[in-house]
Amino acid sequence: MFHIGRETARRLIDELRDMGLIENRGPNILIRSLKDKGIRARNIKIQDYSNVDINNLKEVEKFLRLQGVLLKQSQIDYAANIQKDILSPKSSRDYRRAKRESKKMGHWSGEADRGQSISTVMRASGLRRNSAISLLKWGEKSGLLIKKKRMIKIGATMRTNDFSLGRTRIFSWKNQTYVCKPTELTFCRVI
Repeated sequence: MFHIGRETARRLIDELRDMGLIENRGPNILIRSLKDKGIRARNIKIQDYSNVDINNLKEVEKFLRLQGVLLKQSQIDYAANIQKDILSPKSSRDYRRAKRESKKMGHWSGEADRGQSISTVMRASGLRRNSAISLLKWGEKSGLLIKKKRMIKIGATMRTNDFSLGRTRIFSWKNQTYVCKPTELTFCRVI
């Protein structure tokens, strides 16, 4: 029914049980609600899964991995909004709130844009490079996300080596110089 073997299904069910996402109720398996363990106990937002075949566990796994990328993108958007409020606040109250929130994010350097590199997608989804790239292609094909590549041609070059400048990569190809920033991911139909 799910297009996977018995041993693989048993291993995946054990992993979900260890994570506390499912429990046994007699002969049935009950899937628990996804809730944040924080003080407010808010529900985690996921995307509409009407385009996903829920009888195919491989597609369900891709969908769940993509939800990890969605959570990472929401963190990136939050940091970018905090930075925007610090740089151009609407009021002094917004500025003070943004400064307080930025201090709570201890390891954050203060710079954020809305792009997400493939290495960030790899860490958020738990996949290797090629699998993470095919996950993004699958999400785009399924209508779950939209990718916006940010590559700008800045002109002809004579002798430039490829180098990175923070989250921006500058490279030359066929006597042209390009500036490439991480791809922006926009997720569609969040419930």
